[in-house]
Amino acid sequence: MPTPHEPDTTNTDTPVLVIGAGPVGLTLSLLLSQRGIDHLVVEKHPGLSQHPKARGVSSSSMETFRRLGMERQIREASLPPEHVAFFRGATLSDPHAVRTQPSEPAELGTPSPGVICSQDVLETLLLAEARARHPRGEAGIRFGTRLTALASHPEGPRARLQRSDGGEETVVARTVVGCDGADSTVRHLAGLGLEGERGLDHFRSVRFDAPLGEHVRGRESASYFLTGPDGGGFLAIDNDHDWILQIRLDGPEGPEPASPEARIEDDARLAERIRRDAGVPDLPVRVQRTMTWRMDAALAEAFSGDQIALAGDAAHQIPPTGGHGMNLGIADAEALAWRLPGDRARLMSYAAERKRVARAVLDLSLDNARRAYALDGNLLTRVELTGDTVLRDAEQAVTLRAGARLPHAWLADGTTSTLDLFGPGWALLAETGDAPGAAALRAAHPEAEVWPISGAMRGFGMTPSGAVLVRPDGVVAEVRAG
Repeated sequence: MPTPHEPDTTNTDTPVLVIGAGPVGLTLSLLLSQRGIDHLVVEKHPGLSQHPKARGVSSSSMETFRRLGMERQIREASLPPEHVAFFRGATLSDPHAVRTQPSEPAELGTPSPGVICSQDVLETLLLAEARARHPRGEAGIRFGTRLTALASHPEGPRARLQRSDGGEETVVARTVVGCDGADSTVRHLAGLGLEGERGLDHFRSVRFDAPLGEHVRGRESASYFLTGPDGGGFLAIDNDHDWILQIRLDGPEGPEPASPEARIEDDARLAERIRRDAGVPDLPVRVQRTMTWRMDAALAEAFSGDQIALAGDAAHQIPPTGGHGMNLGIADAEALAWRLPGDRARLMSYAAERKRVARAVLDLSLDNARRAYALDGNLLTRVELTGDTVLRDAEQAVTLRAGARLPHAWLADGTTSTLDLFGPGWALLAETGDAPGAAALRAAHPEAEVWPISGAMRGFGMTPSGAVLVRPDGVVAEVRAG
């Protein structure tokens, strides 16, 4: 067995090397496995995150998980839909608190409404499925493995990996994808800088166990914003015993307390803060873990480089106001998977599309940070890749347009959505398989699977003789009238 002093050196070939096994990297792995593409996923940490860094899984992400056959298990692990609301009050027990719910029905225009599912739970579900479906089984997803060097080569990038046991190996891939977070090693080694602002705000996130469910009964919400002078608030994990307290900091804080004595003292202070903010002086509290984090608003200068691509926080750091950051990364994974292993043109088209979308979502999230905002779990289903407006207004009529997501409509059986018909390959939708529009598109795209959908899309502008070509990520590629 290798030792830290005598590392072994091995070589591995794979079409795609994914750096990072968070929700974006694991979703990408599932999509690649669905397409039958061999790949390797490596993660520098020894295991999954034990802290729920994000909780909102939007309808666009749930549509992705629906096509992966995972919607039901994620929904069952989430808060009940009636808990998706915002609470604003001086304390958690404030009798004058105001509770608001989403401004539009969650099921509007989607077969898969968004949910509140903490990231640690979501990652556990994704990892189990990713390992089960990976062509290499559990060996295809490795933890405790760090990227240390990245070099271009005519046959594909060479990535140097170091394992926690001291062993080293070189991986030869056609494409390396950085899903490795805001401080991305892939982005750094590729020489791609950041545009925007970092450290706009700083927070401490405290996960704790306390019987707060009885104090919010009948007012259950996803987020509890505190209106007192210290701000911050509570985030529900189960709206019973499992909670997060978000504490706003004056600036960057030092490292977490290291000694047992310091941790005990720190936990005692945090427990008192939780009791005060909850408005329950005798509340029994057990602090489980804490994490400090900063709010950034930045984009990578490019989302792809020489044989590499970036996705998720490696490409964009979105303020959490609105809950779009993780979901934008999951959408990145779906937009990227069908292009992999990608040539330069494919990676550049991915980068151009996704940076434009990320810029629009970043600007919206920054605006949310300055005002009271409503939940919009359907935002990313309204992305437009062509035209001047990237994020279509919720009130705007949905029509079939190239560059937009295929509209959702139920087929005649009442259980199949038009969004179930594409992925992992291209799809061609028409009233009948021999419609003139279908014949023309089929001649140009013989790889597309043809789906007769009767009159399901007439409400969105499809004519009886027309057809629509849909990319594997659900974006309408072309519409033919007939």
